[in-house]
Amino acid sequence: MPKVSFIMPKFPVIIPVYNVAQYLGECLDSVKAQTFTAWEAICVDDGSSDDSGKILDEYARKDPRFKVFHRQNAGVSAARNAGIREAQGEFIAFLDGDDEYPKDRFAILNDCLERHPGVQIAGGPATSDILEMGRSYYGYACEAQLSAIAYSYRHFKRFVKRVVFHR
Repeated sequence: MPKVSFIMPKFPVIIPVYNVAQYLGECLDSVKAQTFTAWEAICVDDGSSDDSGKILDEYARKDPRFKVFHRQNAGVSAARNAGIREAQGEFIAFLDGDDEYPKDRFAILNDCLERHPGVQIAGGPATSDILEMGRSYYGYACEAQLSAIAYSYRHFKRFVKRVVFHR
């Protein structure tokens, strides 16, 4: 079992899960492989009928940063909301059970957020219209892009849920 300090996580990751057993290991491994380790994974099993619940329980047994909640199926939005209620930490991130994070996602965003303490929202890779307005920071929104993100959000409400971190 990895050594984990029990400090408040900076990045709680909400992972709604419904019948994604064939992809779930890769998803959870991508969170576990983060080079920035102050995270927690709030995994909400939304009534899966495959082995998703068992896979989640096994990860939670091996690493206390994985927290699992089993519930009757109520849909992905209800599962995300349930995860938000359980989350602790400064930012809330979302990841679907059949998706993956690059291993440096939290490290890069943390670096950006440390340099810009007033930022309330960050993310990346951003949509192409945002990328054209500022420079890319290893594919993540930072620096000049932060104002572009704020502008885009205010005027277009255009974000992909998995790439936006909210303070």
